[in-house]
Amino acid sequence: GSGPGGRISAQDLEAVISGKGGAAARPAAATRRQGVEEIRIIGVRRVIAERMLAAKRNIPHFAYVEEVDVTELEALRQYLNSRQPKGTTSLTYLPFLVAALVRVIEKFPQVNATHDAERNLILRHSAVHVGVATQTPDGLKVPVVKHAEARSLHDIAAEIRRVSEAARSNKATRDELTGS
Repeated sequence: GSGPGGRISAQDLEAVISGKGGAAARPAAATRRQGVEEIRIIGVRRVIAERMLAAKRNIPHFAYVEEVDVTELEALRQYLNSRQPKGTTSLTYLPFLVAALVRVIEKFPQVNATHDAERNLILRHSAVHVGVATQTPDGLKVPVVKHAEARSLHDIAAEIRRVSEAARSNKATRDELTGS
């Protein structure tokens, strides 16, 4: 483009459409780049990388897509939020999903299990600790809402907000970042 910083201007577009593009319409030859920048992975980013690799290696992965009409859920969410005092954590969809997950796990406890490869055991957990993927300046962190099975909908929402903010501000404890 002929605009500032190589941006395409309206005149460039008009020139191409009219067939009078000329030099401005031809892309500049790309410059081949060489070299590799090595960036040391340290601290939190190293731990994140190790855990993501371990998860990919040790957890069976699958994808499932279901289209769901959430009209009634949205009406319920708005109704519940309208009844809360000012300053109370408002409900997003996430607390509803966590509450639904807790109910499903009661019926299908095998999905709340881990594999202990050293002892060759499947460990089926009674407590439901839910990890909440949270983008932070240091990368992705997964703070944990402990004992979601014992929390109310509003308590789940408040705890999601609390642990996510702790992760973003680097104030999350080791316990708040493990165990999901």
